[in-house]
Amino acid sequence: MMAILMTFLMTYAKRLKGALDVPPASSQNSNLENNSSFITSRKESTDHHAFNDQREQQVRRPKFGSALRFVMVVGLEGTGHHFMGEIAKNSPFMKTLHGMNLAPEELANLELSLFNNMEPANSLWNAHCATEGNPNIDRVQSMVVKHLEKMEQVAKKEALNHNSTATGLQTIHVPLNTLSISPGSGMISYPNELGDCRKLNYPSLDLLYRACDMAGVDCGHVYIYRDPAAILHSTVTNRHFSDSMLEQIHLYKSMYNIIMAELMTFPDRTWGCYGLLDASSIGNTTTGTVSHPSWWQEVSRLWGWSSVKEFNEYMKSVYKAPKPVGKNLVSSEFEPYMDALIKAHQKVISVCQKTQSGELESVDPN
Repeated sequence: MMAILMTFLMTYAKRLKGALDVPPASSQNSNLENNSSFITSRKESTDHHAFNDQREQQVRRPKFGSALRFVMVVGLEGTGHHFMGEIAKNSPFMKTLHGMNLAPEELANLELSLFNNMEPANSLWNAHCATEGNPNIDRVQSMVVKHLEKMEQVAKKEALNHNSTATGLQTIHVPLNTLSISPGSGMISYPNELGDCRKLNYPSLDLLYRACDMAGVDCGHVYIYRDPAAILHSTVTNRHFSDSMLEQIHLYKSMYNIIMAELMTFPDRTWGCYGLLDASSIGNTTTGTVSHPSWWQEVSRLWGWSSVKEFNEYMKSVYKAPKPVGKNLVSSEFEPYMDALIKAHQKVISVCQKTQSGELESVDPN
């Protein structure tokens, strides 16, 4: 038994070291651009080849082959949840969900069962913050499973009614957060919402994936990131989430460590790494005559766009290239904390890329 345990620990240590090796900044965008990881088996539009010559894109190791794939957008607050939500709300997949009467009401019910700041005792992710009532996590988990099962059943029935097998079954990606279609949920970021329980208010992927497995549906996550200084500028300087810059830096570093641990725990469920509002991710990728960030193509496919023209036209109305934040935002007296924050940020990006590409696999102690 001791020999087995030592072998596991040595293997885990080696993989942990490899995961934390941060690639050069010049290679990060190219890695993100080259890693395509979504299935959307569908009839492509006439200009589909401008996105990718491959007609089908694969989610790594889909577990159940469900009609719906539920997507959790993981990231610190201030990294682009509102922006991602706007893209998702106006996407072809969201129109399909509305057509099946799964949005907004049923999707809002699922969202509230995951995070409910108004009635935390009735939610999976912040029941520990309840000051009233008696949280029953088993009951709440069953409620989440019920919502997932119901949505999947509706989608499968709809597919059969429309004889989708004749044209290829279209797998629909469903955003679990960023939509904020129910009061009390917020963006479900790390951390989420303000208040006394703020430091403990963040999602838990292990609880989510446990429920997904019980419901027999495929669930995964994408990670969104942004330069830490820009995050602090957004949340402290502009929106006053905290009166203390130092406290916020320390909180975000803790959140990075939590996110990194979750990405490493579920490497097969990493479906994308996007610097939506990160100035270093602007890049010089061009589709047709449009220059865009390196994440542009993957995000379009994530939410069901098969037409280059339609997505480009939509993005013209919502996307503004981010500008770098000055280095004097944080006092030099806080440099040790800020340096640790930046390093944690870089490590999480590295882990995300390596889990998405398959370079980092899960460790099985058995």
